[in-house]
Amino acid sequence: MQQIVFIGIGPFPEIIDIVLDINKIANTFEVLGILDDNEAMQNKFVGGYQVLGPLSLVSTFDQKVKFVMGIGSHASRLTRYEILKRIGLSPERYQTLISPTAKVFSTASIGHGCVIDPGVVIGCNTVMHNFCVVKANTIIGAFNLVGEGVLITGLSVTTARVMLGSYSFIGAHSAIAEEKEIGPGALISMASYITKNVTAGRTAFGNPCKIVDQVHVNKEIIDKWETIKREHKLKSNN
Repeated sequence: MQQIVFIGIGPFPEIIDIVLDINKIANTFEVLGILDDNEAMQNKFVGGYQVLGPLSLVSTFDQKVKFVMGIGSHASRLTRYEILKRIGLSPERYQTLISPTAKVFSTASIGHGCVIDPGVVIGCNTVMHNFCVVKANTIIGAFNLVGEGVLITGLSVTTARVMLGSYSFIGAHSAIAEEKEIGPGALISMASYITKNVTAGRTAFGNPCKIVDQVHVNKEIIDKWETIKREHKLKSNN
């Protein structure tokens, strides 16, 4: 069995259910506990699993242990990048969890440390990079490019050839039109219908969509997204 440790208490009650569903089919994962920097939660139990200590303990685990990244929301989407950087583990040390009821097309590619909820559909030839979270009953269309650390909440839909920039956030019940690009760190508010590109760090909302305020996005995130797009284009042309 693969031993795993959860990073972050917040979404743990939701994500642990994916592990339990997988283990019902075959005993795949052994959960060792949770890491969280909240001092008030140290050594307490959440859903029957112990909070072992702060995030700094990641280095004390055996190299065979993998981690599940559970930190991230619309407000902390960019902080998530800083936390991953601070932890300093290679992507291979993070476990991807895919609900048994999700449908991932055989030609799709899913990176390390992703969490795919029940009822999700990920279309053919879509490429999803590391640390993405896709919430229940979302449909990711064909030939999408999903950058690192993207958070996609429930019942969202992307059409064909959409590009979701790294550490962007897609709100529940949103729809993104064909061939549109959501820039890194951008925020799509819930129930929005996106028919135009949204640049890095901007917020888009409504139907028709309006694009408003902008937050600072680390240059490293933007540069890495440009590299992801460039490499993806080269592979697609070969």
